Amino acid sequence: MSVHIGDMGWYSFQWKVQPRWVKRLTMFIGIPCWIAFAATIFMGTIFTHTAPTLIFFGGFGVVAVLQTFFIARALWRNEM
Repeated sequence: MSVHIGDMGWYSFQWKVQPRWVKRLTMFIGIPCWIAFAATIFMGTIFTHTAPTLIFFGGFGVVAVLQTFFIARALWRNEM
């Protein structure tokens, strides 16, 4: 089965290849860190509160790298 990027089901296939612990990490760390990082940008406090900004960015970055790893692994194994 081939899935094209334009299909609506593309995101569900990306989500299915993630292990349960990565899904939970995304929901409880990745998304809140992304929201907090975006809030620091929109409020203009990105440079005044550098430590929390770096923690938010790092948390989101770790989750993004993990998700990319598992998607790449699934593509390499032709599971998608």
